[in-house]
Amino acid sequence: MKSLLSGLLLGCGAVLAAGEVFRCEFSPAELKKWSMPPEAACMREGDFNFVRFTVPEAKKSGQNLMTIPFDIAACRGRTLRVSCRIRADKVSVPPQAFNG
Repeated sequence: MKSLLSGLLLGCGAVLAAGEVFRCEFSPAELKKWSMPPEAACMREGDFNFVRFTVPEAKKSGQNLMTIPFDIAACRGRTLRVSCRIRADKVSVPPQAFNG
């Protein structure tokens, strides 16, 4: 019973110790750190900043993405959960499910 309780407390401590390691509000200052294609534009609607991609027909078969450097070493040995909100319009079905 004692070891079960100790394990439970350690588990709760691990959950409480978990925290956010990265967040981006997509402000113009934050977006300067990102690498974005020319088709991406910083937008603001109401209280929200976002990035809009308008991909020309010639580039529809390529990769259209934005990246930011991230020091993964600080998270070594931990489980990361990544989440984002995406809204899309007129997006084709990818050839494989893992393509997007």
